Amino acid sequence: RYNLYWSPDSKKIAFVDKSMTIFIYDVGKKKTTKVDKGLWMYQGALQNFKVCWSADSRWIAYSRGKENRHGAIFLSNTETNELHQVTSGFYDDLQPVFDPDGKYLYFLSNRTFQPIYSDVDNSFIYANSTNIAAVSLRPDIPSPLAPRNDEEEITGKKEKPKKEEKEKDESKKEKKEEVKPVKIVVTGFEKRLTVMPPKAGNYSNLTAVAGKILYQRRPRTGSGDKKAPLLYFDLEKREEKTTVSSFSDRLFTSRFFCSLRSLRPLRLSASSVVWRKLLFAVKC
Repeated sequence: RYNLYWSPDSKKIAFVDKSMTIFIYDVGKKKTTKVDKGLWMYQGALQNFKVCWSADSRWIAYSRGKENRHGAIFLSNTETNELHQVTSGFYDDLQPVFDPDGKYLYFLSNRTFQPIYSDVDNSFIYANSTNIAAVSLRPDIPSPLAPRNDEEEITGKKEKPKKEEKEKDESKKEKKEEVKPVKIVVTGFEKRLTVMPPKAGNYSNLTAVAGKILYQRRPRTGSGDKKAPLLYFDLEKREEKTTVSSFSDRLFTSRFFCSLRSLRPLRLSASSVVWRKLLFAVKC
């Protein structure tokens, strides 16, 4: 067994074993259920295999290789044991993550092709091809880049004092909201795909919090740059911002992702400064 991925309600664990088989273990029922089996997952791929749970602990999303060696995105309903391949595998699709609000699925997709001709072996290479993609989980959810009405509505209502608004917001935060069921329509899933604005390049460590997509940008192939900053894309402002100018892979563990999605700091003294910067950025 390799990395373990707990469901948000702490009742199930998803994992892959050395036979490339993906399982879910139900802690309460003490039952292990087979989900799927990979084709090309050997040592490195098994160590790096990732599963993302939906906020309601019902769905898991993951990528695995197809016969053409391209990764495709799969969704499994853990309540009905239904498995759905939601991208074709024509492009290489990787690292799916659910939006905590239950609106989108984000993933990395190698689909921008700008070939460079080699000086040595008389062939083309396709570098810096990775995009960040977003798919609405249902047809009634608009694209994250859907056109907006920029006209300001004039009303005769008086604006509420800022003090009242602040008290109202604080009272909402105090009330613990129940987790809403995440509904997914798999029919026409890939047709709802939107390529996000960040320029195609080399990305990794994709994750998401409410209203923001976080990712690490690797140096572009051939650029000579050595920095690997951690950035986020703000869905409301539709702009990209740098959170940490250079970020270590050692912080990107399963503990990190769980802490990030729940906005709880890691108990790692080495990352305390980084965490404070990140927490401030994603909550703003």
